[in-house]
Amino acid sequence: MPGLSTVGPVMEPDPNWLLSTTAQSSAALVAIVGGFLLSRILALATERNGLALREAQLRDEVKLAEETYHSVQNRIDDSDRADFLRDAINLLGEQPDASLEDLGADPYGDLHPGELDELFETTRSKVQRAVEELRPYRPGRGSFSSLGASVPFAEVLPHLNLSKDEDIELYGQVWQLLDSSINRSFLPPVSPTGDFYKDWVRNRDKALEERVRAVSHLEIVRTELAKVSAPTGIGRLAMSLAFFLASGVVIPIAVLAQQPTRLASWQAWLTFAGFVVGLIAVAIVVAITVREAFPRSDKDDAVS
Repeated sequence: MPGLSTVGPVMEPDPNWLLSTTAQSSAALVAIVGGFLLSRILALATERNGLALREAQLRDEVKLAEETYHSVQNRIDDSDRADFLRDAINLLGEQPDASLEDLGADPYGDLHPGELDELFETTRSKVQRAVEELRPYRPGRGSFSSLGASVPFAEVLPHLNLSKDEDIELYGQVWQLLDSSINRSFLPPVSPTGDFYKDWVRNRDKALEERVRAVSHLEIVRTELAKVSAPTGIGRLAMSLAFFLASGVVIPIAVLAQQPTRLASWQAWLTFAGFVVGLIAVAIVVAITVREAFPRSDKDDAVS
């Protein structure tokens, strides 16, 4: 009819569908990428824990091998040192002016020449003092190889002011040299060939081999551990997901809770634009992370 308006009421656009779709899509993408990120972190943590446990075991093996090596080597050195001192006393008792070269250092294992020289000179002074103190107790004193009845050292020991076992042993050996009942006054150097000594050498060499093996494996484990200790791109990916979660889920849900029908259309589209920016940021970070995880070699570039 004339005069009546045929135009119905103008419907304002409802941004609910846009905000709801944005929040749901963002939540789904965050769940997918976040699940992948979490699984990757858990896998790396499991691998790292296994390598860390193996590293600790190898460190214990290295420590045990070193302790065994040093313990056995100390026994060998003590045996070599005792043989050296015995032979040095015999030589110096017979030849007070003898030198270390007259004794020879080859049979005494791994003892350092400097240590042998110091021990030899120290022994020289001790032997000279022992000879001077023991001569008054010998029949026919005044002559080193004097004749006379043999006197047990146990009868002489109470008259001497000796407190250390090593001094008592030295004086006892010198007393044997002074004793004419012994058919020889000089005992040549004797190389350690006993079964105990051979076992010590074998155990020392075995401990050294075990240490070398454990150290080699330890270096390999530490190299592998360094590869999984700092995964590339995980931090960037987590930050981009956090931004995407805020722009695509948190903000749209917050807007939906505040009567979105009163929002202007540009405000709804601005919220959607934040979702798009967050999505693009996640996509870029994922692409960079994948590229760093699988780098192309120069050979591949040349072929392509």
